[in-house]
Amino acid sequence: MWKIWIDTGGTFTDCIAVLGDNTVKRFKVLSDGSLRSFVSSSYENKLSLSSHLSYPKDFLKGYKVYDDKSE
Repeated sequence: MWKIWIDTGGTFTDCIAVLGDNTVKRFKVLSDGSLRSFVSSSYENKLSLSSHLSYPKDFLKGYKVYDDKSE
């Protein structure tokens, strides 16, 4: 069983999870839902993002990327 705490602030949302083996994971994201990064490469509908943040492996798996110019 995991225990999860989320604190949404004006700029950042802090997330803390305690896994079943008592391992603690912490992550901070922007509260507006944006991920500040840029595409460093692309190949066959796959993107590599570069950012100052470190994302867990497969963090974005299954998510869609939208270009704000496509609206």
